[in-house]
Amino acid sequence: IKQLQSFLPEILKARTKNIKEWLTQSSYALKSGTGNLDEFVRQRNALRIIEREYPKMKKKLDTLNLVYIQLKEFHFEIKDDQFIETIHAANVLANAINNANESIDKVKFSL
Repeated sequence: IKQLQSFLPEILKARTKNIKEWLTQSSYALKSGTGNLDEFVRQRNALRIIEREYPKMKKKLDTLNLVYIQLKEFHFEIKDDQFIETIHAANVLANAINNANESIDKVKFSL
C-alpha cells in the first residue's frame, strides 16, 4: 500500500490534468458566436469534433471519479482539488455544447 500511495497521486494528477485541459479547450472552442459565416462554420465543426470525442473523455472522467471515491473509502491521502475543478470544467463544457447546439439551430431555422 505504501508503494501505491507514493506513485498513484501523480498518475491521477496527470490524468486529471489531461482531461481538464481537453474540457477547457473544448469549451473555449465553442464560445464564439455565430455572428458571421466563418464563426458559424468554425463552431459547427468544433461541435462535431467535440461530440465525437466526448463519450471517450466522459468515460475517462467517470473512471477517475470511481478511483477517487475508492481511494477516499480506503483513507488514502489524496488531494482532489484538481478533480473538483475538472468536474466543474465538464459542467461548463456540457453547457457550452447545449448553447452551441441552440445557436446553430437558430441559424439553421433563420435561413
